[in-house]
Order: sequence, then C-alpha cells, then structure tokens
Amino acid sequence: METLGHLSKTDYTEVLLPTVPSETQRYDDKSEPDVDYTKSLPAGSFLDPEPDEDDSTSLIEFIPYDHPEGNTYLVKEGDLRVVTDVKLGANTDLTRESVTRWTDVVRNAAKNSGVALMPSSELYLRPDGGECCHYYLVDHRLQVIFWVQHIPIGDLSLEVRTSSRKHLRTALKEMYWQHVEQFPSHEVPEICLEVDTLLQLCLFAQADTLTSTTSTLIRTPKEYRRFIEILQAAKGTGMLNSPSIKWFIARQWSQHYRTSFFNRVGEPGCRIDRTQRILETPNVHKTWWFKLLSRILFNVPESYYNRLDAVWSDYMVVENEWKSFLSSSILEWNRSLFASFSVLMVNLVAQQTNCTGLSLTSTALSLLGIPASAALIRYHESFEDRNIGKAADYLSDASNPDTGFQVTAVVHSVPQALALWATMLTCLHVYIWIISQATGIAQPPLTYAVLGSITSVMCLLEVTKAFWSAKQHNSDTNSQKT
Repeated sequence: METLGHLSKTDYTEVLLPTVPSETQRYDDKSEPDVDYTKSLPAGSFLDPEPDEDDSTSLIEFIPYDHPEGNTYLVKEGDLRVVTDVKLGANTDLTRESVTRWTDVVRNAAKNSGVALMPSSELYLRPDGGECCHYYLVDHRLQVIFWVQHIPIGDLSLEVRTSSRKHLRTALKEMYWQHVEQFPSHEVPEICLEVDTLLQLCLFAQADTLTSTTSTLIRTPKEYRRFIEILQAAKGTGMLNSPSIKWFIARQWSQHYRTSFFNRVGEPGCRIDRTQRILETPNVHKTWWFKLLSRILFNVPESYYNRLDAVWSDYMVVENEWKSFLSSSILEWNRSLFASFSVLMVNLVAQQTNCTGLSLTSTALSLLGIPASAALIRYHESFEDRNIGKAADYLSDASNPDTGFQVTAVVHSVPQALALWATMLTCLHVYIWIISQATGIAQPPLTYAVLGSITSVMCLLEVTKAFWSAKQHNSDTNSQKT
C-alpha cells in the first residue's frame, strides 16, 4: 500500500498507513489488567461524583463509549470527529497529544490531495506508538469509506475482482457498515440506518430462501424471520438509535453488501443461483483412476465429490450448507461404523462353522471400515464448534487445482464403500453356504468359477472404459489447443 510521509517539527518521518475495518485488532487484545489486591476499599466509595482513579488527564476531550460487545473505544468531537480503539493513557506510549498530532497529519494530507473533509466525515486512527499510524475515513452521509491517498484496489483485501465503479462502491459500503458495527455507541447525526429498506430486504430474503433450495442468500428462513422480529420490535419501541440495535442493523447491512458484492448484484453476469459459477476457476476433469474407484466403490466417491463441489462454489462456503453437509456426512459415517461392526460380528460367528475366503475378506474389510469411520467422525466433529472461516480453510486445502475434490471424495467414501463391500461378501458367503448345504458339496467350485469370471469381466470393462474416457479427454484437449 502507498504510504504518506510527513516531516514534522521534531525531525522524524510520520507515515500514514491505509487500513480497512476488517483488519481491526479489537478481538486480538489478550492483555490482563494489573490489579493491586493489596489496596483497601474506603468507606463510602463510589458515592461521590468524582471521576475514577484511572481517568487520566491525557483523556481530556476524548469521550469513552462502551461497545455492546463489551470493549471500549474513544471519540473526540470537533469539526472532524476522531474515533480510536487503542488504549490512551499516561502509562502508555499513546496519549492525547499523539492522536491530535496524527489528526493534523491526516488534515494536511487531505488538503494536499484535494480531498474535502465534510462535517459528515469521521476519522479512524490506530497509532502504533512510533512513526506509523493506520487510518481510514468514512462519510456518514454518503455511506462510504475513503482515504487521503491513492489506494491500489488490490490492497483492499477484496475477495473478488471489481467489474465496475458501481461494484467497487458496493465493497466500500460494506466497509462503511463494518465501521458502524465496530463503533455504534456515539451519536452521529448524519447516519441513516434505512430500517424500512432493510425490512423489505429481509422479507424478500425470507421468501427467496423458502421457495428456493439454491438461493444466493446465506441465512435460513427461520433466521430471517427472527431478524424481522427484532427490527419490528426495535422500531415499535423507539430503540433504533440505541447502541445495540444500531450495531445489529449495521451488521445486517454489512452482510447484505458483502453478499451483493460477491454475487455481483446489478452487474452483467451476476450470480442468481448459488450453484452458478461466475469466477474464473480451474476446469477440473475427472481422472481415470477416480472414475474407476467410483465404480468399484458403488459411486460413493462421485456422490461426495458433487456435494463438496456444491458446498465450495466459487471459493465461497455458506454456513448452513456446510453444516448440512457436515451433519449428513457424520451420520453416514456413523451408520457405516455400525454396519461394519455388525458384519464383523456376523462373520466371527459364521467362521466358527464354515470359514471361507469370502468371510475372511469381509472380516478384513470390516476391520478396516471401523477405524476409518471413527477417524473421519472424530476429525470432522471438531468443525462443528469452529467458525465458518475454518471450514473455508479446510475446503481450500482439500481442493486441488488439477483434481478438485477427487482425493478428498475418495477418502470420505471409504467407510461407506467398505461397509457395502463387507455386507455384500457376507451375503454371498451365506448364499454359497446355503447352496453347499442343499447340494452336499462343501466348496462348490462351479459357483466360485462363475462368480470369479463375472467379477473379472466387470473389472476389465471398467478399466477399459476409464482408460478410454481419459484418452478421449486428452484428445479433445489437444484439439482445442490447436
């Protein structure tokens, strides 16, 4: 990012570093208060209106506000309102004078750049205690975030490329509402919450998610109904300007503009269906070995591949879709675990009277399926309590640019496929045992010969089909290149 340097009277360089609200450090503060437990509490404490002991003269002109989530931020009113979430005090490197100095630096930079700071403008500062200070400005009337220097669009941490000025403005409005969400407690006359418009959007979202299984919206109909109830209750009781309601409304607007930006609402080629792909993603083709394994494993890998691919569409994961996939997968692995254990018990009993290659193979598959199911269940259960960002990291790592989710799909299908094979072999073993009891032949060679021949022919056909499909794909690819 471009920085601005300014030589001050104290002969050091002051550097302004542009930032965005999503890069906040408000959740990163791990410090613990230094409490002196040796002090005593005087009689009648807190009955007088005197300021608290830790209120320093360095906070004069700065008004502390409590965020609904619990943290405190400071606001300095004036012709340019300044907000900061850093800790100011006599015992820190950050004082009232340092924030005032950085405010003057921003003013001078705006003047030199020809950027007008209006009464509706608000400055966010995050000094680092040295020669650098992170900053951005918002305009509450225009609902936009801006800076006093040229910013490369690539440095704005945008997840998709902007296609027009209107598309970029959508991203900046999302950042604006993120700022309001982080600093909702102080009074801003110019702010417009647009509650009626937000109610209309929530009603549409509820209707869309009720009537479409592939809506581009990220919430469930039940969640949108709760949002509507909260907004209507706040509107009916006159609490729209309370910090908690303002925080809630700002979060809803931020999510709305985030979804609109990602789906390119109002742009040519916008996404109107969640399964629709509008980004440039690698064209993944099924490999011959994946097709072969899918047929051998009862097409379970193909099913998992399609489900994973639908969840991770255009590098985006929707929380309710991910949770649905996770819960259904864990349920399938639990069923496979139970099936493998049941087949194992049947085989152990059957081998007491008649032990054959089929029963031994079925037993081996069951013994493999049980730990495979348990391992997948244990690993994926840990994602149920994690945020959606962890799920996105998992899906990003699992997706290969060349093969997509083919490897992951095969791994996920192992428990169910092994349980199916073990069940089928056990049933075949019982079938052969019934024939042997009926014919009086202990090991019917004709039965084994027929089964072996059928299995060999089927495997040969599948291998030939997979190789031919791969060869045809390579031929089509070469013809397209020429």
